Amino acid sequence: DLIIRRATSKDGELIAAMCARLSVDEGGREPTLFTSEDFCRHGFGPAPLFRCLIAELSGLPAGYVLYCREYDTDHLCRCIYMADLYVEKAARRRGIGHDLMAAAAADGQQWEAPLMIWTALRHNAQARAFFRQVGHEQSDLVECIAEQAQFRALVNESIAPPSSIRLRPAAAADWQAIAGFLAG
Repeated sequence: DLIIRRATSKDGELIAAMCARLSVDEGGREPTLFTSEDFCRHGFGPAPLFRCLIAELSGLPAGYVLYCREYDTDHLCRCIYMADLYVEKAARRRGIGHDLMAAAAADGQQWEAPLMIWTALRHNAQARAFFRQVGHEQSDLVECIAEQAQFRALVNESIAPPSSIRLRPAAAADWQAIAGFLAG
């Protein structure tokens, strides 16, 4: 009796509550800031920042996956970044997490994405074991993040380029130069 459906703006409270439980399960030191209002503001409208699918088991919410479109320069393709995957404790070990990932991957084909990327906390052995059944870990990668005060400091430290440097958006004709930068 598993149904996977696209979330609607009416699912905001549900997703925010599951997101809070995900944060607790991951050992979050601080509660998630993600609210129903954030879900509606960022997930819907003319330019949504993410998509979300909900799993329902026998008519009850069992989990969700939240993902967005990205680009990967190592694989030279569009990809899906899976930001959240959560399955309620009572519904775990039934394949629902795998089914949610598969549905997100199928949806990502609309974006011509042949690749899905996600992160897992190093200490979350259960999640990492599950994810190894679906994909592989890139052991040489370390995720880094500049958030809040660190991010603001970066913004404040930005300087205007010297007048001898001209910045412009890249154009299609720049492909060889950009490919050389990536290779370097």
